Amino acid sequence: MTAFRGAVVAAVLVALTAVPGAASDTQDRVRWRTLPGGPLEPRGFHEAVWTGREMVMWGGASAGEVYADGAGHDPRSGEWRPLAPAPLEARTGHVAVWSGEEVLIWGGCCDRQGNEFDDGAAYDPEADSWRPLPDAPIGRRSAHTAVWTGTEMLVWGGSVFVRAFGDGAAYDPRTDRWRPLADAPIAPRSDHTAVWTGREMIVWGGQRAGRTLGDGAAYDPEGDRWLGIGEAPLGPRAAHTAVWTGAEMIVWGGCCAGGAGAPLGDGAAYNAAEGTWRTLKPPPIEPRESHTAVWTGSAMAVWGGRVGAEEAASDGAAYRPRTREWVRLGDAPIPPRAGHAAVAVGSRMVVWGGCCDSAGRAFGDGAQAAIPRLRREDRPERGPSATRRPDAPGPGSTDASSPLRIVAAVLAGLALIAVLLGRRRATS
Repeated sequence: MTAFRGAVVAAVLVALTAVPGAASDTQDRVRWRTLPGGPLEPRGFHEAVWTGREMVMWGGASAGEVYADGAGHDPRSGEWRPLAPAPLEARTGHVAVWSGEEVLIWGGCCDRQGNEFDDGAAYDPEADSWRPLPDAPIGRRSAHTAVWTGTEMLVWGGSVFVRAFGDGAAYDPRTDRWRPLADAPIAPRSDHTAVWTGREMIVWGGQRAGRTLGDGAAYDPEGDRWLGIGEAPLGPRAAHTAVWTGAEMIVWGGCCAGGAGAPLGDGAAYNAAEGTWRTLKPPPIEPRESHTAVWTGSAMAVWGGRVGAEEAASDGAAYRPRTREWVRLGDAPIPPRAGHAAVAVGSRMVVWGGCCDSAGRAFGDGAQAAIPRLRREDRPERGPSATRRPDAPGPGSTDASSPLRIVAAVLAGLALIAVLLGRRRATS
């Protein structure tokens, strides 16, 4: 009888574990290790890109100081190197993208008169050299966004003090020329997010004159036109993050809940091919803003950020779109912070810098975490033309399993129990 009861329990577990989402893999072990010291002064609100060989960081600020220098770090070897001096003034609030050959930097804040910048430069890591960019057809700004399309850097939005912008421009390094973008169908904004899908730049969220926004639009550079996107099942926000998975744009976190300044802890995924949204299940971490999020190839890794008016976090979580589960990353071996930079290096997330300790000083340290990989069958569909799986929830749905799959899984378990009962009767 004891053996039979054990078999029945096993059958029930088979039924439960066959249901997607019924069991969370939050016990995955994440390996953190600190980065060696580098040549840069501590700072936050800098920019960083991954070139395929190293994490290149430039600019940023600390208490009473703004920087115009940078460094390259190879997280695999642990080596650092300083960058050659840039032909740009010190700044923060700028953008940086990797073109495949150069790091392109543009805009930011502020010069000695307190004005935003309208200039930029390109850095070649192979030659350790810089070149200035030509004048852009848009005005000075900071808190804007930029994406790399494969041929152009698309810059959009931003602000000067409380004045937000709704225009943008594209820069082509091959011709060393800019072109203006068509007018967007959404309100001017700053502190928004932008992702490149392989076909379009999707802009979402942000703020204008202190009012957070909850809409967005998609820009098609081939036709120089904008398209609307579906209404998101999220409240308005800024200081959030967005990543592109190859099939969806995942938006998470930000500020502010109920207009009271409280960080947000919810998120949603937008399927660009279908124009539909789905909400994410709650993560195992506190709501936050000014955090970072990177795409590792199978998961969105979130780390750090502000969880209160004067409190930051040193933990994070990874969200897997295929399984629709969160994995807690745990505390990193570095102090809590916001305003840091992060890049994905394969399945690893590398973070450096940020703000601030109890004395208001920026950080000059970092760490990297190995995010557990998914099995091949658990990886998300690739490409912007991905279609919804037959078992996937519809528009505006939550990360709940399909009722049909639940019923099928339970019936499979009951069938196994029936077989065990039949064998028991036959042997008794």
